[in-house]
Amino acid sequence: MTAPVQHPMYIDGQFVSGRGDGWIDVLNPATEALLSRIPDGTAEEARLAIDAAERAQPGWEALPAIERAGWLRKIAAGIRQRADEIAGLIVAEGGKIQQLAAVEVAFTADYLDYMAEWARRYEGEIVQSDRPGENILVFKRALGVTTGILPWNFPFFLIARKLAPALITGNTIVIKPSEFTPNNAIAFAEIVHQVGLPKGVFNLVLGRGETGWPGAGRQSEGGDGQHDRQRGGGRKNYGRCGEKYHQSVPRARRQSACHCNGRCGSGAGGESGSGLAGD
Repeated sequence: MTAPVQHPMYIDGQFVSGRGDGWIDVLNPATEALLSRIPDGTAEEARLAIDAAERAQPGWEALPAIERAGWLRKIAAGIRQRADEIAGLIVAEGGKIQQLAAVEVAFTADYLDYMAEWARRYEGEIVQSDRPGENILVFKRALGVTTGILPWNFPFFLIARKLAPALITGNTIVIKPSEFTPNNAIAFAEIVHQVGLPKGVFNLVLGRGETGWPGAGRQSEGGDGQHDRQRGGGRKNYGRCGEKYHQSVPRARRQSACHCNGRCGSGAGGESGSGLAGD
């Protein structure tokens, strides 16, 4: 029997092994066949990825937006070259039918091209001042380092959904895919590496939903705040969040959560998000 593939993480432009000894089995949800194994990541790997993204961010932001757009187009072209293979990965690990998986892959490439066009569209402002002979110039700057914690339902497209807006506006990113559907994210990292995206701009950390992110994630205690923005798929920063329409903070973490001001966007489907407390 052939041993399953053991996938590495992608940090600072290199494929690296996990620091711990644990592995997570990735199974076909229909047959329960073992597809691969991924490292059971820890806060140490997450911190290494965030540090790499922080080092890369100033240089990435300094590039003209049109050059950043060129990298998105290169990734889109790489996806199209491996479209059938990636669709097969999504089918095997996520249980989608082939047609839907193929649509997801094609749409991901198209979305990257679409976001590349925003290099010519996002602009500052010139505001008239109340003082004679004076105008106010408004410049847009990058937030810094972003993170994307992904669900399993649209695993490949959601990488681009988090990555493309961040990169085109000068941010760098750390992605943590669902432990149920990581194989397609590995393929995405391989494409990023193949096209030569500057190291640290995109980082991939693998692990469970309980991975101890330093300053972010479902199990975070809060209080670190070293990176600037998190986009989560059904999960909120500084809380334990298992639903897509609300956030609940355990009593033991409530004090630290209330004193954290980390910016977070959640991929929730509702219009009336709320924070719930037991008291």
